[in-house]
Amino acid sequence: MKTKHHMNNIQDQSRHGGKRPGAGRKKGSGQASTYRAMLEPHAKRLIQKVVDMADEGDMTALKHCLDRLCAPLRATDRLITIDGFITAKELSDKGELVLRHVVQGIITPAEGSSIMNAITSQARILEIDEIERRITELEKIS
Repeated sequence: MKTKHHMNNIQDQSRHGGKRPGAGRKKGSGQASTYRAMLEPHAKRLIQKVVDMADEGDMTALKHCLDRLCAPLRATDRLITIDGFITAKELSDKGELVLRHVVQGIITPAEGSSIMNAITSQARILEIDEIERRITELEKIS
C-alpha cells in the first residue's frame, strides 16, 4: 500500500528531476548565453578551423558545415491520383486503396499518412453528423 509520504516523495522526485531533492539543472541557469559570449571573440577562427577540417575529409566537420549552409529538405505537396478513390463508397475502402498505393511505392509513406489523416477526419465528421441527426430525430419524438 502506498502511503501519503510515498506519494509526496514521488511528486518531489518528478519536480526536481531525480531521486534527490534539487537534482538536475535549474531552469534559467543561463549557461548557454555565458558560453556563447566566451566563444564569440573566437568565432571566425573556430569556423575556419571547422571548414579546414571538412576540407581535410573530417565527415563530422563536413556535416556541421552542410547543416549550416543547407536548409533541411521539406516535403513538397503534389497532386496524387488514386484510381477508384472518388468512387469508393466506404471510408475503409478508401483507406485500403491508400495503403495499397503506399505498399506498391506509388505514393510515399508520408503522403499515405497525410491522406489517411484526412480520411480519419472525414470519419469523425460523419460520426458527428450522424449523432446530430439522431438527436434531432429524438427531439422530434419527445
